[in-house]
Amino acid sequence: MALPARRSAGATAAGLREALVAAFRRGLLVALGFAPAILFALWYNATRFGNPFESGYGIATLPAFLEARRALGVFSPAHLSMNLDYFLLHFGRSIATFPWFRPDGLGLSVLLTSPGCFWPCARTGAARETIALGVTALLVLAPSLFYYGGGWWQFGYRYALDAFPFVMASAPWRPRAMGLAGAGAH
Repeated sequence: MALPARRSAGATAAGLREALVAAFRRGLLVALGFAPAILFALWYNATRFGNPFESGYGIATLPAFLEARRALGVFSPAHLSMNLDYFLLHFGRSIATFPWFRPDGLGLSVLLTSPGCFWPCARTGAARETIALGVTALLVLAPSLFYYGGGWWQFGYRYALDAFPFVMASAPWRPRAMGLAGAGAH
């Protein structure tokens, strides 16, 4: 009885080895696929800045308030409150005439600039697809919320644009969930 067990263990080890070799080969092919882009980026940075590993961030001149933010780290939890403010609450500067605020170039709340993007979220009993797309949108948005710069001279929260496609892709499921599928069809 011990002999068949040894053959089985040997076959399993060989199968595992083959699977690992195959995975390594696939990973190597992926790396080779990225190699031209990486080599081009290194060459481009070396040509522009004299250093293949300098992307421009290290030598960029910034206004004093952004220099202070960057000193806390390019990506840091210290930037979360500022970016949440620009993303959800910031309405620019107050003025005495209509519309009582003026964009200040740092960003405007998406609640003001893009309220339709929250339409897919405004329901109960969300479809699995909507939940998956919402989680994906949050995962895409998360790194931007920890970034030192909220953007510069734009209308709206600049980095929300990366997540909006996932939010808008969930919109087709909303009418169905509200019982409006087929509304208007005779």
